[in-house]
Amino acid sequence: SLWQPKGIGSDPPSLTVKEVSIHIPGSKEVLVLPVYTNTKVIEVKTLLEERLSVSPGYIRLVHKQGPNYRVHQDNEEIARKVTIHGIKSFKRVEAEYSLPHIIIGAGHIGLKLAMTWIMEGYSNFVLFDRKDQVGGTSWIDQANSTSRLQTEVGVYHLQYHEHNDWPLWAVENPWPSRDKLLEHFQEVSE
Repeated sequence: SLWQPKGIGSDPPSLTVKEVSIHIPGSKEVLVLPVYTNTKVIEVKTLLEERLSVSPGYIRLVHKQGPNYRVHQDNEEIARKVTIHGIKSFKRVEAEYSLPHIIIGAGHIGLKLAMTWIMEGYSNFVLFDRKDQVGGTSWIDQANSTSRLQTEVGVYHLQYHEHNDWPLWAVENPWPSRDKLLEHFQEVSE
């Protein structure tokens, strides 16, 4: 589908389409972008910065004008052939973090995410909860001893993964009580 700019200031978007070829110097990568004729440089830069996770203002677009090359100004219409500076590839760079990911809350969802990451071999995370017990507000504070799971236990079975089997208690009783669920959450988190 065609990217549709809104126009800048009083300049409404054109309905005439052109293709812009964007080259990376020293690379064979070329991005061909269909745009309207009066699409401004700032619109293309903003689109690329968002898609490639690049800091605003980091990308420069250069085009040939006569025998010379010049930096495209943000308020100009984008040229048909431009060179992009500030990136090495049109592929989004995956962020790497030196600090661990944080999971806030040791309720069902927080525990399920932690278990899934562990089963998939990812361990660079920390799980925090305001309580000294796992289970979350719904099962610790709001449910009572007669509360039972209203859906099948597969939804709440924390160890469920394509490589794991169901625990025996889940097969025998698909609608466990609050106490059984909290016991399960505690066992799994240890």
